[in-house]
Amino acid sequence: MPRYGPVEYVAAEAFFAHPSREHTVPRRSISGSNTPRNFNKLWCEALNARPRPDYFAMIHADLGAEPWWVDTLVGELERTHASVVSAVIAIKDCRGLTSMVCEGAAGPRRLTLREVHALPETFDVGTLRTVGYACDTLLVSTGLFVCDFRQPWVDRVAFRFDDAISRQGDVFAAVGSTEDWAFSRQVAAAGGRVCATRKVATLHVGPCDYPSAQPWGTWATDLNAGDHGS
Repeated sequence: MPRYGPVEYVAAEAFFAHPSREHTVPRRSISGSNTPRNFNKLWCEALNARPRPDYFAMIHADLGAEPWWVDTLVGELERTHASVVSAVIAIKDCRGLTSMVCEGAAGPRRLTLREVHALPETFDVGTLRTVGYACDTLLVSTGLFVCDFRQPWVDRVAFRFDDAISRQGDVFAAVGSTEDWAFSRQVAAAGGRVCATRKVATLHVGPCDYPSAQPWGTWATDLNAGDHGS
């Protein structure tokens, strides 16, 4: 659990009380304001462990998850022969956007809860293409995920922000990409399979609680598609 600030009760419960009934789960937590650095420190602990773990799981400090979430995500990882399986997470506002992103030539496009609930419970970029999305890569959240730590790509990735300033004529804009988008792109570029799933219901804690278990929100589709860098 990387964290900065308080740990929400539902996150602590998921982390300590009921992560798994099937696996031995050594728990680690690191606090600091540099989010990618926290992630990388935890990742390096796993890389340097002897013997290395079979799986790496992460939960953010503001996220609740159903009991035995590790078992469910590992089960989906093995069933689908995936490299990463990430739970669907609602963004903290009323629009009903999720952390799952379809990225294509037109840029990133977040999937809404309404769209996600119309897809199979577990899906990848191939699923999105099959149902008509113009998608080259599925970008998933690091908020609640499991990955196969036995695959060779785990030695070649890192968590990082990618920030810059763009200019169009006389207009300047801050642009950037989050660590979860960068992570997903690296896994996909290394030949890994990235999947998202609704099999673990999540609760994103903010001004109120934002659940993933049902479709809700004011947006049926992402009205800002292609403009998430700013």
